Amino acid sequence: MIKVTVDDDDEEDDETGVQQSAGVCLHRISKLIGNAVLDPVLIFVRTHISSQEWQKRYAAIICLGIITEGPDKPAFCAILTPSLENLF
Repeated sequence: MIKVTVDDDDEEDDETGVQQSAGVCLHRISKLIGNAVLDPVLIFVRTHISSQEWQKRYAAIICLGIITEGPDKPAFCAILTPSLENLF
């Protein structure tokens, strides 16, 4: 998940960057293992959502979006809803 924060400025436009590859990989893993992806992603999000670096905060939010098709909706919402309430 931390690879989502890597800056790929040196790569050419037509190449798949590290960020995109990491995102695709996480998406496929989440679809494969379903609810089991929630704990590691939430640990990552909790660790990086309050970072001083915007790239890490961005990666935390992106990771949540990437896994939306993996876990079942009730499990995802049960974990996501209380987390969102703590942000406000």
